[in-house]
Amino acid sequence: VEPSNVLGAFGLSLLTKEKDLERIFGEHGKLESVTIIYDHGTGKSRGFGFITFADQDNAAAAKKALDGLVLNDRQMRVDYSLTHKPHHPTPGRYMG
Repeated sequence: VEPSNVLGAFGLSLLTKEKDLERIFGEHGKLESVTIIYDHGTGKSRGFGFITFADQDNAAAAKKALDGLVLNDRQMRVDYSLTHKPHHPTPGRYMG
């Protein structure tokens, strides 16, 4: 996966909220957005989210520092997002 300013955080606890990710990722640079993906049927976290940094170097530093971190009793995997654009929650309905 190519380096970018967008990171994915995977393996998140259902208890982890956007403010938790803002706090720990924000220590590594200015954030543009933080989004946890939720199941629209249940309203529960799907266990992953996306963090968009203003600067790619800060994203790289955060990835190096936070990959493998235990947050809310779950080990988080951090990697570059496959897409280089900020992620938005899905609308929860068929769009085709």
